[in-house]
Amino acid sequence: MNIVIVVHSLTGNTYYVARKMKEKLAENGHSVTIERIEAEGNADKAEMNPNKLHLTSLPEVSSYDLIIIGGPVRGFSISPVVAAFLANTKSLQGKKIICMVTQFFPFPWLGGNRAIRQMKSICKSKGGAIVGTGIVNWNRSKRENKIIELVESLSKVV
Repeated sequence: MNIVIVVHSLTGNTYYVARKMKEKLAENGHSVTIERIEAEGNADKAEMNPNKLHLTSLPEVSSYDLIIIGGPVRGFSISPVVAAFLANTKSLQGKKIICMVTQFFPFPWLGGNRAIRQMKSICKSKGGAIVGTGIVNWNRSKRENKIIELVESLSKVV
């Protein structure tokens, strides 16, 4: 399967999880590309309105069979950079989608669940089919085990 992981990462945490996903999926025989999305300048660190962000690149995802979209939780919501990427992506019609977020707070109900719901809603409105979701709570002592569990479970839906 031809897979793209579109990821926004402020601190490197989400990118770390994306690299782990890529390793596992490649190990399972898939072709995997990671595309990082960033906003121009320091806007991705301060700006919360996705309509005011200018992305430095807009990955083309139409040629992929599966799209994994990942980003940090910001203000108990979807990352504005991820929201800007999704807003500028014309269609996800017929695409399988996995949504993944990382968050600092220890419980998914402290922003992670909401961010996933927002991502799913946007993806579905553009014709995408959600096949999996995941949340990594970065402040947990057993974080690495949770990342491995997430990667294992999401790789099984591919």
